[in-house]
Amino acid sequence: MSLILLNSPDSHKMMQKTESSRTCIQNYKNMLLVLTLIVVVIIAVQMYLQGCQCMMQMYKSCDNTNGFSNKSKEIPHNVPGISSKLCADTSKNVEHLIAHTSSRQNRSALPLCPEQPPHLVGKMNIKPTITLQEVTNEESLRNLSYGGRYAPPYCQAREKTAIIIPYRDRKEHIDILVRHLHTVLQRQQLEYGIYVVEMALPTQFNRGLLANAGVRTARGISSYTCYIIHDVDSLMTDDRNLYRCGSQPIHFMTGSTKYKYNGIPYPGFHGGIVGFTPEQYKTVNGFSNLYFGWGSEDDDLGIRVQKSGMIFVRPKEEIGMYVALPHVRDVSNQENPNSYGLVRNVSARQMQDGVETIRFKRFALEYQQLYTWLLIGVKEDVIVKKFQKYLEFPTRG
Repeated sequence: MSLILLNSPDSHKMMQKTESSRTCIQNYKNMLLVLTLIVVVIIAVQMYLQGCQCMMQMYKSCDNTNGFSNKSKEIPHNVPGISSKLCADTSKNVEHLIAHTSSRQNRSALPLCPEQPPHLVGKMNIKPTITLQEVTNEESLRNLSYGGRYAPPYCQAREKTAIIIPYRDRKEHIDILVRHLHTVLQRQQLEYGIYVVEMALPTQFNRGLLANAGVRTARGISSYTCYIIHDVDSLMTDDRNLYRCGSQPIHFMTGSTKYKYNGIPYPGFHGGIVGFTPEQYKTVNGFSNLYFGWGSEDDDLGIRVQKSGMIFVRPKEEIGMYVALPHVRDVSNQENPNSYGLVRNVSARQMQDGVETIRFKRFALEYQQLYTWLLIGVKEDVIVKKFQKYLEFPTRG
């Protein structure tokens, strides 16, 4: 009986249906397996990227000098691109990062901050002899995310500002300046980050090149709407001098205790503190990279602004006053002998010499508590060689 059933037409049909069902089930399982693998890969990639972000936030300097020694150390050109130490308080860094990420996600629901910040105090009692203790505000420091970043907790800032500070061997000044800035900028209800950019020895100090490197780094980290290049020894004396950008580049300084009669050296002076939107900085191509040593990079910048069809604007005279922290002139930062010739040919090289053409090696990028520290290296002879013909002008004399 069983043999007859197995060989009957109905049995063949049943076997074919069974085999077909098995094939469909297997195909379905294979498809599910492929989909599962795809999902796992996507999740793994997301976790890896998030992990990289977290690790970058967790790397910070553990010593009390905030990444600085009394003298800049010479670092050879074969140092790895990112050099940081993993601190014992890694878990605390993660907590700060999670809290910052959470607050960023909820920020879109907040109202816009007032046009005029309500907690400004106006004129401040800032003296050249101000001490670290006098300038420190513990509450403003507690509000920070690592990397020296801040965003108002109860409203959306009207400006997202990157403060770029070219630096070398001024530890006492940088400690005072960044604490002063954190207090003032939080009263101004800005979203901001502070970037301290240092040049590795033996290369001469180059303020313009450091500013360009800072802008390039900051714009790769976040979408800032305003870049402010800030001298390390200049303290704002009136918090109504809002660190926002406008329709024209801004020279925030109307006077300083550094200069005679607390004014500025000459009407076309644009040193100290300047601000640009990203579009404005790109239009002028930032600073020149050729001013190794002291002086004239700000004069070059002023010409770039003028040639680009813009002008520098300043705040009211009484609001734009700054106090200069005293220091002894760095003997290694001699006046650039080529500055006179360079200033005479800004137009000829403006678009080939600036933020969009800068080349540097990043030795360190550290998200410290009070600021993001960037250490870079360049080869002066390589940079200057390309523009040698512009250096063959007579020197000042």
